Formats: sequence, structure tokens, C-alpha cells
Amino acid sequence: MCRKCLEATCASMGVKKGALATRLQKLKDSGLIEERLYKWAEQLRLVGNDAAHEFDLQISKEDALDSLEFVEAILLYVFELDQRFQKFRARRNKLKQSESENPSNKPIQTDSP
Repeated sequence: MCRKCLEATCASMGVKKGALATRLQKLKDSGLIEERLYKWAEQLRLVGNDAAHEFDLQISKEDALDSLEFVEAILLYVFELDQRFQKFRARRNKLKQSESENPSNKPIQTDSP
């Protein structure tokens, strides 16, 4: 399930072809994900490989829960936090620009979050 989530993440970020390892590497190389997220995703990919290909291997409850939490963190970062940060940064830049255009220190009406 976590592996499938990573595959869907790659596809939604525009990397749709190739093995999952290759797609994750392309996301990292293109700067769409940073090194830490790549390492997390790579470990999740390996757990998924183990679960899919090692018939006698059982994934521990702890590893399964950790996998879910790490994939959730990746999704939160990629799809929510990065966008929220971009909006935050744009709002701050707009405020700084307004302050430089209005040096009289009059209060400026800004959009609420």
C-alpha cells in the first residue's frame, strides 16, 4: 500500500515511466523532493519490495506502522506543507513590497490567511 502511494505520488508529480526506484531518483535529481524525503521513500520502496517478493518474510507491526507514518509525512510535505510555505512566502514578500512602497508606516490592509 505504501509503495503504491509512492508510485501515485511520482505520477502526480509528472514522473510516470520507469521502475519506482528510477522515478524516485528522477524526483530527487530534478529537485522535486529533497535528499531526506528521497531516503525515506527509498526505504519504503524496499519494504514494499520485501512484502511483495519475499513470501516467507513477514513485515513486523512496528515496521508497518512506521511505513504508514513515513509515507504520510512524505505526502504531507509534498502536497500540503510545500504549497503552504509558498503561499506564506508570497504573502511575506507582498507585505515587504507594500512596506517599501508605503514608507509612511501607515497600516496596510492585507489579505487574511
